[in-house]
Amino acid sequence: MKTILTFVFIFASVYSLFTPAVAKENPSVILTTDIDLEQSSRQFECNVNVKFSDSALYNDSIKLSYHVYDKKGNLIVFENIRIPLILLADDEGYANLLVDLDENNELENYNWLIIRLDLVDEKNIFWFNDNKNIDVTTVEIIYRETFISKLYNILTKIWYDQPILLIINVLADVAVLSAVFILYKKNQRE
Repeated sequence: MKTILTFVFIFASVYSLFTPAVAKENPSVILTTDIDLEQSSRQFECNVNVKFSDSALYNDSIKLSYHVYDKKGNLIVFENIRIPLILLADDEGYANLLVDLDENNELENYNWLIIRLDLVDEKNIFWFNDNKNIDVTTVEIIYRETFISKLYNILTKIWYDQPILLIINVLADVAVLSAVFILYKKNQRE
């Protein structure tokens, strides 16, 4: 009997590994966005469309939010800003979401994160992705920072915050490098 149970358990485990995941035919809620799903900036804005196939799920207390996970899928920050939906039709909503990973100190040492969009029903007190009775097709945005993207983000921030200071610094750097180059050439001739 023990051998049969062991065989059934092993068979079920192996079968589930090789059985492809089936996409939900009629999800109750579909979230889509207009941005690239890979971001290198710690701050980005996205327009999110929400389609309800079951209009009974919508009420005026539905808000758009997101959760943040590390690259292994471990939850880091569950609670984030909540944005109300603008109803476009009976079964469709819209929200403009600004994701700012610098607002939360827990995220400052991460250079690879998963941002998973979610809806919260504040009236009935539940998150859509956590509710087993609701099939949600959601959006996951990968934040990945490289040296080049970090440098670009720093320079962009300086350019928008203090453009005159950036220009002065660049001109000073060019002047110093030119002086060093001229001195180097002068020393080579002697």
